[in-house]
Amino acid sequence: GYEVTSKDNFCVGKTHGGDGDEYFSGKMRDLEIWNVSRSPQKMQADAFGPVFHMPGERSFSHECALSAQGASADLPMAGTPYTIEAWVMPAAGVGDGGIVGWGDYGSKSSVNALRFASGPKGLSQYWWENDLNADLHSSLADGKYHHIA
Repeated sequence: GYEVTSKDNFCVGKTHGGDGDEYFSGKMRDLEIWNVSRSPQKMQADAFGPVFHMPGERSFSHECALSAQGASADLPMAGTPYTIEAWVMPAAGVGDGGIVGWGDYGSKSSVNALRFASGPKGLSQYWWENDLNADLHSSLADGKYHHIA
């Protein structure tokens, strides 16, 4: 499980990557963080409200956005259920681009971050040295929005 206890380093559009390799490149809209695990049925019904919401569409290229809003949100912590979801249109060169992340980077299981993994055909939900990776069958860098959760 994850043991995040800090809202430090909250950022939309970048996860840790001190050398700049975890910046998201592309467009993103309707990023939401929920304090519940959302099934497809709950996503359809909008049964609960998100604790963080980035409304509208934003273009990203090497920026960290909405740090103050995330730091003041009731983000999921210390093993509580959660869902992170967004509509993304990554650039072909997205690399390990971060969608959103927060916590104590460098400490095992002390981060909550969602990012691409080695390009637009992979995603990683990571907690630092305790990660869940998904290889996608096709590239998400096709000029269309894709819902990820």
